[in-house]
Amino acid sequence: NKTETNCINIRLSNGYGSPVFKENNCWWLVINDLCKSAYNQQKIELLSDGSPQRDFIHIHDICRAIEVLIESERNCKENIFNVASGKTYTILELAHVVQSKFNERYGKDIPILLPDKTLSKDPRKFKNIERFLIDTSRIKKLGFQQPTSLQTGLDEIFDYLENKSG
Repeated sequence: NKTETNCINIRLSNGYGSPVFKENNCWWLVINDLCKSAYNQQKIELLSDGSPQRDFIHIHDICRAIEVLIESERNCKENIFNVASGKTYTILELAHVVQSKFNERYGKDIPILLPDKTLSKDPRKFKNIERFLIDTSRIKKLGFQQPTSLQTGLDEIFDYLENKSG
C-alpha cells in the first residue's frame, strides 16, 4: 500500500505432473508418488487411512493461471487468487483413481494397502465426510480455465515413467 507496486497473491492448491528435467524431485507430490509406487512397486501403500482431503491441479494449469494473472494484472480489482481445480478428493479416492488408471493402461489390478496392511476395496469409504471446496471464481473471471483432466494428468505421469525406464 505504500508503493505503486501492484502485488498479486496466489494461493496454490496441490500441484502434480511429470518433471521437465530428470533432476526435478517431484516424486514427493501425492499424485506423483502414488503413480510411481503403482508403476515401480505394483502396489499403492497409504501412510494414512486415506481421509485427508486435497484439491489437485496439474502443473501446466498452474503455469497457465500465472500467465492469465500476468496478462490481466492491470485489470485486476482483486489481489488474492486461488489456483486450484475446484474439485476435492480424499487421498483414498485418489489412490483408487490411480489404481483404476493403472489397470486401464496395463491390464493389471494392483492392491491399495492401508497402514494396518489391510486392502482397501471401497473408494467411497469417506463419502459422508464434509468436503471443503476452494473457490476459484476470481481467476475464472479473468479467463482461466483448467483444461487438464485428472485422467489426462495421470496418463502423462505414466507416459513419463515408461519413457524414463525404457
